[in-house]
Amino acid sequence: MRPPQPLTDEEGEVRELTLRDIRRFRPMAEGLSPALAAKLDIEIRLQEKSVPMVSDRQALIRNQAEARKVAAKHYPFRCCVICGLQLPASLMVAHLDHHSGNDLDNIAYLCGTHHWMHDAGRFPLEAIKLLRAHWQKTEGRPDHKPPMKDAGAKTALARKRSATARTAWQTRRRPSETDSSR
Repeated sequence: MRPPQPLTDEEGEVRELTLRDIRRFRPMAEGLSPALAAKLDIEIRLQEKSVPMVSDRQALIRNQAEARKVAAKHYPFRCCVICGLQLPASLMVAHLDHHSGNDLDNIAYLCGTHHWMHDAGRFPLEAIKLLRAHWQKTEGRPDHKPPMKDAGAKTALARKRSATARTAWQTRRRPSETDSSR
């Protein structure tokens, strides 16, 4: 068997694709019409598609209009919960568990890219839910203040040191009895 020919020529330009290249990169004929498949000499295997049962079909139907209403009512700040994109035309309501239920815990606003990535399993559900709560709380305002770990104990210690320093300073400033007797 010959090794596959590279798709670029000596100058790095993409060469004209041959029928062999097309077969190598598109071996599946799912997206081809029968006429095009015949021209390209690609065999089409007709597969029987199973029709889901009525109960399965109902589970697959997602009422997007109803999901948008629920999301708009309960999540007033509209942005992609992953990236913060606020363009209404780019936002979609995603069903987080991939079922058609429109309960509050199951829906979130996602942009097209992050909706696709969620559907591909790139983001954990818990992360999306935490980010959704974060955006609703902050409403898009940055809150990059560092958390003050042990702030109460540190503040109390600083006040105590300040009071001690103040007392020491006042003690040094008072004229001593020995200095006034001279």
